[in-house]
Formats: sequence, structure tokens, C-alpha cells
Amino acid sequence: MNDTPHRRWPPVGLWPLTLGPVGFYAGFYGPLLLRPEANQGPLVGIFITGPGGVIGGLILGAIFRSLPISNARRWLALLAANVLLLLGTLLFCLL
Repeated sequence: MNDTPHRRWPPVGLWPLTLGPVGFYAGFYGPLLLRPEANQGPLVGIFITGPGGVIGGLILGAIFRSLPISNARRWLALLAANVLLLLGTLLFCLL
């Protein structure tokens, strides 16, 4: 059987590989762009949202791998997790 990439479920390793950089870049550049007067802004991405994205990605990847849902829903959940991490980090930077 020839599986196309959109028919396979996202591997568990893809979750931290996408959530980690999204968290890092949003936490690093978000404060620089939204709050330039904050002198410790990039540290959010380095110490909080980058590593948190990797750890959260591992946990979410394992959870969604064990759930009995379709592969399309798993890909949608991966996209939603990335968007929520990005928007949540940027909202946090504004507060």
C-alpha cells in the first residue's frame, strides 16, 4: 500500500520539532517587536516558550498518537497547537 504523506499520522517527533521553534521564535522576537523597551524580552523564548514547546510537543504527540481519531484530525491538532502557542506567546508579550 502506497501511503501519501497526508494520509499518515504526524510522527511523535514532529510535534516537538514544530512547537519548539514556534515557541522560541515567538518568545524571542515577539517581545522585541511588541515591547522594545523591555530589556529582558528575548529571554522568554530562550528559557520558557522554546523549551516549553519541545516538552509540550512530546506530551501532545504521545497523547494524540494514542487517541482513536483520524489522521487528518491529528494534522489539524498539530496546526492548532502551533497557532495557539504562537498567539498565546504574543498575547503574553503584550501583557
